Amino acid sequence: MANRLITATSAFCILILALACGGRVVDPDGGSPQRDSGASGGAGGTIGTGGAGGTGDTTVGAGGTIGAGGTTVGGTTVGAGGTTVGGTTVGAGGTGGAGGSAGGSGGVGGSGGSCSPTPSKCEWCTRRCVTGLSQICPRGIDQSVSVLIGATGYQLTLMGQQGPATLTVPPKALIADTRVTFTETSIPPPREFIDWSPIYEISASNNFPAVAPMTVRLFWSNRGGVVPALNVYHAKDRNSPFVALTDTLPNAGVIDAATTEFGLFFVGFAKTAAEADCP
Repeated sequence: MANRLITATSAFCILILALACGGRVVDPDGGSPQRDSGASGGAGGTIGTGGAGGTGDTTVGAGGTIGAGGTTVGGTTVGAGGTTVGGTTVGAGGTGGAGGSAGGSGGVGGSGGSCSPTPSKCEWCTRRCVTGLSQICPRGIDQSVSVLIGATGYQLTLMGQQGPATLTVPPKALIADTRVTFTETSIPPPREFIDWSPIYEISASNNFPAVAPMTVRLFWSNRGGVVPALNVYHAKDRNSPFVALTDTLPNAGVIDAATTEFGLFFVGFAKTAAEADCP
């Protein structure tokens, strides 16, 4: 009986140890360990599905657009476009100004044109040329002389490109002492004329006209065999039209004109309709 009590006690202890060791029962005879079935475990929880990836807090702006290039004019880029960054245009190019016009028509104070090519019907040369000037039609280079003229009068001589032009002021022709300047100008003659001399400008310091006629003598030249009827044309200033003087005296290579006014003078004649498109 004692043996049965010890055996029961040992079995009880073994049961207690098995429960404490996770339900494993050790075979007292040294057999392999066995899994105690135990109670069924609770059902496993459902694994939550991953949420949709949220958009970033910061929106990355689209890449900038390069502004349109400018217009190339004569080798120079005008108004090159800037770069657009994040909606802001950096360094936008400016707008190029309109190009100026080249070569106005020749007139009093205007620029001269080209004399080449010249239509075959145009036998005359002209001082309106910028290129192709003829030695027979020399253009002035703005040479001038100046002198103070009093009651005794004076003869003023200008040695220009065309020849010795003179202004004769008789005694008492001027109401006061006056400084007179005589210039062989580089001004192109008006296009409606065939010019036979440069344009001369005679100015007075007090702008008073003479009370007695003064005499202007101008040398002339052009090409061609027959010399046409020439005249001296006068304009009061650079903004006024040229009008033929009525008191003139032509001579070999020169022409004299009487005038009481200062201003601009040249020798020539008016173009005909057939000569209208000549230089």
